[in-house]
Formats: sequence, C-alpha cells, structure tokens
Amino acid sequence: MKKSNRFGWCQSACGLAAIAVFGLMLSAAPKAARACAGDCNTTNMVTADDLVKAMAITLAADLVSECTAADVNMDGKVTVNEDLAAVIAALPGGCSPGRCGDGVVQAALGEDCDPGGVCIGGSNAGTACTQESNCTGNGECVDPSGLPEEIPCTDDAFCTNAPPEGAGQVAGSTCVHCVTQGTTTCAANCTTAIPAPFALVPGVVNVGVIEPNTSGANIHGDLTLPLPLSGTQTLYLGKEKNGTIPTIVTADSVSFPAIPISIGGSQLACACVRGIAAKTCGGTVFSDTGGQATDCTPGFWDAGASGDNTSDGPCPADQPCTFVHGSGNSATGVIACNAPNGLNINLHFMQDDTPASRSPNTCTMNSDCPSSAATGASLCIPDPNNPGGPNICGAFPAVLTLSGGGTGPAGSGLLLNSTAIGNVQTTTCAGFCTDNDPYSARGTISTLPLTTGTAGGTFTTADGDPTTTICGGCSDGSVDHCTLPATCAGPLTVTGQLLNCANLTATPPKLTGSCLAGAFTSANQATLGDAVITNVLCSQYPYLRSGGVCLRSAATQCNRGEPAVRLAHLHQASKIFTRKDPETMGRCCPPDGRRSEERRSQETPPLRS
Repeated sequence: MKKSNRFGWCQSACGLAAIAVFGLMLSAAPKAARACAGDCNTTNMVTADDLVKAMAITLAADLVSECTAADVNMDGKVTVNEDLAAVIAALPGGCSPGRCGDGVVQAALGEDCDPGGVCIGGSNAGTACTQESNCTGNGECVDPSGLPEEIPCTDDAFCTNAPPEGAGQVAGSTCVHCVTQGTTTCAANCTTAIPAPFALVPGVVNVGVIEPNTSGANIHGDLTLPLPLSGTQTLYLGKEKNGTIPTIVTADSVSFPAIPISIGGSQLACACVRGIAAKTCGGTVFSDTGGQATDCTPGFWDAGASGDNTSDGPCPADQPCTFVHGSGNSATGVIACNAPNGLNINLHFMQDDTPASRSPNTCTMNSDCPSSAATGASLCIPDPNNPGGPNICGAFPAVLTLSGGGTGPAGSGLLLNSTAIGNVQTTTCAGFCTDNDPYSARGTISTLPLTTGTAGGTFTTADGDPTTTICGGCSDGSVDHCTLPATCAGPLTVTGQLLNCANLTATPPKLTGSCLAGAFTSANQATLGDAVITNVLCSQYPYLRSGGVCLRSAATQCNRGEPAVRLAHLHQASKIFTRKDPETMGRCCPPDGRRSEERRSQETPPLRS
C-alpha cells in the first residue's frame, strides 16, 4: 500500500506538533459480520440443507469453505454456538444481520459486550446509535478493512471518487454513520477491554540526541534540541479478533513530567505534553473540503481566552461538537497479530517552504499567498519572529505518504494520538505541567500517528532557502541540513519496535519492549524556523524503571561497586539485554537504578574475569 494525502498542515499557530493525519483514525472497527448466520447461498434465508452443512463442518465432516456463512466470527471454524445461531436464523424473522455496535451482545459473533455505536460526521454526531438509520446527515468514510478515514461523507460515491484528491479515494470505501468506539471496559470489536500500563523508558540525551531505545523527541530546525520523555500511559486492549487487537488510550492515564529545554547547559524554557480527549465539529479529523476540522475541545478551542474551560466551542448546527476517539480517549489504534498480513506502516512527512523565499514575503489575506498544485495553498499567518509586524505567507501544507501496509509481521501496529504540547519561558519547571496551568500555556491539539514501523520527515526549501533541505544522511557530512549541491540519503527517521502478541494476550497483558515511532514537520516556528521532529515512545522491561540510565550503565551496575568494570561484568550486562533475564535485571538494575545495602549484602561474591 502506498497512499499520499495533502490535507494536513502546520503553520505557526499549530505549535510544535499540530499537524493532522488523513486516513489513520484506527478505531479498529471490526469487519462486518455475516449478513445471516448459516445462509450458505446468501439468499437471506437459512434452509434445512444449510443447517446440515453447518453441523457437518462442526463435526469436521465438511470444510468451512462449504458454508462460510456458518463461521459467524470468521475464525476458521464452526462451533456449536454458531450452529445454534444458524438454527435461530432459520426461524421466521430470524435471519437478520447482527454486528458489533448494534447494542446486542451476540456470543455467536464472539462478543463479550456491545455498547452500541456513536453517530459521526452528521447533524446528530455524538449521539448514541445501534444502526445506520439512527444517524442523520453526513457519515464518515471507512475503508474495506473497517478503518475510518477521518473525513465526513455524503454517500459511498464520495468516499471513492470525490475531489479533492485523496479524500477517501480507496476502492471499496463506504460512507458509515454509526461507528463503534472503544471504552475502558469494551473494545471497539465488542470484546472485553483489559488495561495494559505503558511505562516509558526515560529518555537519555547523548551527544545532543535521544539515545536509541529510550523515549523522547529530536527537533531538527534552526536549533537542534533533544527532548527526553518519561512517564506513563495506559492502553486498553481488546481481545484478538480477525487477527487484530483494538486499543485506546485514556487522556487521564497520560502522565508525562515537565521537560526542561536547555541550550548550552542553560535552561530557557519548560515544555509539557498532555494527552487530550480531542473534540471537533462532527467528530472527524478533517472537514469535507479536506482542511482540518474545527477544534471545539473545551478550553483549547480558544486557548482559554473566554474563561470558559468546560463548554464546547462553537460548531455549525449540522456538525455538533463530538469526541474524535470516543469520550475520554486521547488515542485509538490497532495491533495486527496475523502475520504476514500485518500493519507494517511506514510514515513519511514532507513539507516545502518556497513561499518564504518571496521578497518581500508579506500578505494581508490568504489570496495573496502562492499555491502548489501538489500540496495546496499557503496561508497568510502572523510572523512568529516579528509579533505585531506584517503577516507572512506560511509554508505549503505538509504531505504524508504511507507505505508498506498489509505486509507486516505479527505485532505491528498503529496508534492515532491526540496531544497538546505547551511551553513557558522559565529557568525552572517547578509548578508547571499541572492542572493549574492556564490554557494559553497548554498549546494546541495535534492528532498524529505512531507506528511500530519507520517514521521520517523531510523539509525542502527550509526557511525559504531553495538550496537547503532538512533531511538525513547528507553527502556533505552535515547532520541534518543539506545544502546544494550536496544530496540527502533520505528523510530523518526513527524506527519503532514490534509488540509481542503473546504478551498482549497474557494475563495481565504486557507491552514491555515495544516502541512506537512518529515524525512530523513543523513550519514557521519562532526561533526554530522550519523543522523536522522525530519522536519515539518505548515501553520498558521489568526492573528498568531507571530506563536509559540503567541501559547505559548496566555493566557498571553489575560490578557491584568494584573500582573497575571487568570483562565478566560486560558479559553479565549483555545477558540482560540479549536474554531479557528478569533475575539478572533485578540484581544489576533494581527498580530505582541503584543497589540498596540490603540487596548488596545478599548478592554473591564479585564476578572476576
């Protein structure tokens, strides 16, 4: 799969992370259930012959291919419960379609729960529904696999053929109005949701960048800044069904400490990342014209200027303010466990700032700014480096390209994540990043994808210079700014790590050892200029609460206080990360990253080479 879209963009008002993504709202909507259990010939009725075939499959006398409609939950077999569902369907009035989201728990479909759905995109968006006819007005384009594409639609034709280019143009896409969303108790595929803590491996800065396998972001702009992350969030996982596991993240589970921003050893500012239960007019990320949908999240839609932080922002009557991920959720996603048909999605953001090369680059309205046939029009925005001065034409909209889908290994996944990154200029983070922060300091909401694959970004004509590209592997040896005639080896990238499907289905589920990677471009920022930001969130192994500190000093931890690290210590340390031995980790990397006197006294004599 390879798909491009041109509808996300980031101008100065967006903050460091405000760029939306088209086609990746992964609420893991299940594939449609069979129209009628046991209807072998799709005649909308179940005959005696159909019942005989279904029972023969259960007794292993026939193959499932003889009557695929009998395999209601599509798991490759026909159970007694599914035979019973076929018998019920054979009764007068019994042959009616059942599906996840209809508000009826159907064990034959593999359901543990079914809270119904939510209308999305139309004039009663946000209201509960159990069938399409409950919703009025627009719906939302959903691709053939059941994944919402985050743009409202009028009908199926809009989702497959409608301009502007990229608006749901996936063969077989349909316009769905009643969408199933996950909760903390019931997943989007109508199975029981189980909490799975995701404790970040704390970010470690080494030579000006975030070390691999630790958490944080690297900002590549006029300044190169590493932002280490730590903290926790909780994913709620459904059961595996049709080879996938749906998940959500609740906003109140996201707890990331404040991030000091320092240059040359001096702290200049403090940043805070928050998970946000984002709301938009209609409940989609994009509008039906391809632009970003209007944010109406309480407190954020006007940065708290109105003083009302509890009420929704204004929306048109035909697009009520609605949660994007479901009530209280800041993220939604899906994990594929049916290798080789996984979700090995790679992300690549590209953006161009040719408008900044104009002389003078000033404007009074959007029509004063140039347009690109490939990406769309530049917008007239305030000059971030000259507050109160003339407006400027911002960079062209960013383009996101997706590749590699449908061929991933087990454990590959995607998460669409809504966050707000706020910052204040201060020499200390004390008292910042709390519920007492004003909304003016909380940043704007951005909705971005994270992947277990590779994420990258490229910025051409950076800061209006036609000879400069922000990229990776420049042939002139520069770290991230490539100046012609030098060439780029490719985008600046970061790579995630697969989740372990066996661990996901364990009791309790475990996320340890996985990493979610993301990248995006950010244009026309004060001080930073145009930038590419890569970020990664890694879930730590048991006994590694000290994260990167312990990763870097495992050999030293294992020397038990000896003045020198010996060969045996290095060997012991290597066992920690190659064998993932919990006992060894507990001895060499205790939870707080230090060894207590009590633990030291219980240890065996020092290792010697």
